[in-house]
Amino acid sequence: MAKIVSSYCTKVIGENRIFKDTIRVYRDALSLLIRIVESEWDTGLGEFYAKSTLKAQRTVELLVHASRTSVAKYPEFDKQFYKYPSYLRRSTISEALGAVSSYRAAVSHWESAGRKGKEPKLQTSRSAMPTFYKDNMYEDNGDGTALLKLYHKNDWVWVKVLLRKQDTDYIREHWGEVSGSAPKLVKRNRRYALCFAFEETVAYGTKPLTDQTILAVDLGINTDAVCSVMRPDGTVLARKFIDFPSEKDRLNTQLGRARRGQRENGHRGGNRHMKKAVRINEDLSKKIAPAIVRYAVSVGADIIVMEHLDFIGQKPKHKSSGSTCGEIATFRKSSCIRPAAMEFMCVSSTHETPAGWLSMVLAK
Repeated sequence: MAKIVSSYCTKVIGENRIFKDTIRVYRDALSLLIRIVESEWDTGLGEFYAKSTLKAQRTVELLVHASRTSVAKYPEFDKQFYKYPSYLRRSTISEALGAVSSYRAAVSHWESAGRKGKEPKLQTSRSAMPTFYKDNMYEDNGDGTALLKLYHKNDWVWVKVLLRKQDTDYIREHWGEVSGSAPKLVKRNRRYALCFAFEETVAYGTKPLTDQTILAVDLGINTDAVCSVMRPDGTVLARKFIDFPSEKDRLNTQLGRARRGQRENGHRGGNRHMKKAVRINEDLSKKIAPAIVRYAVSVGADIIVMEHLDFIGQKPKHKSSGSTCGEIATFRKSSCIRPAAMEFMCVSSTHETPAGWLSMVLAK
């Protein structure tokens, strides 16, 4: 058995300014809580967090929020953020605990490595987005609209927002029977959206490894994808080249214009064309992934093997004029993995394919 977590965002129609005050208040509260958590970390809060995140969250909540039976050690939080929703307060505390924990871990790693490089710094100002917990801050009306509790005109009020119909219909079709998580506010291409997460359980089959058919995928630069059908002993049964020449031609055109703009106007000269290139590349990755899955279905593959592209912390050895194309291709490779996994799962569930076929491996 395995758990698959999928996410999908629904765009908010016609609302671009109403979230600004809520985001500002949330980030200010997060900044204050990060400073409070950092000051209390060595007094036992760090030990609580290592044992139980829930206990650490409750401890911080008692420090900043007064109740009938307790007095807050830091009353400035309640004074500065009056009527701050309780679920949002706990979510902000969890975010602050995670930020301080990551900072302490980075400092510990820096010290163990001989204090090489710059010392890590705790960033209190973060570009974080709030989460709207159900019933307390979010209610789905079922007609393509939702109620959100937002900070508007110096008060927390319920505001009705319109969600894009295509997104709500997609969620209802694919995850109608799955309980989604609380939506998180995200901003993409200067538009706001609510991002939901859905968790499903998948059962793997018991087909012997020696009887499985493997589809090995090599994501390249000149050719979008090379798919090789193999047996476990290495015998290649078939091979297919997946390529989208028209999309790649548009991509190369925008990259050439971006380079020309940088030569003529500096490093910011080609920003507009580079943004177009990124969008074309993202669309190309969404076309490559279904093509890989369709071929896997046609050959009866049991497993898809894709290369594991983990370049975190690594620097390129040589910076050449073609490095931009390499970075774009690397981004495309990484972007293909998740859509391919999702398409693999959806096609399997639609065509009643055996559960053992539902598996992907990332190989180095």
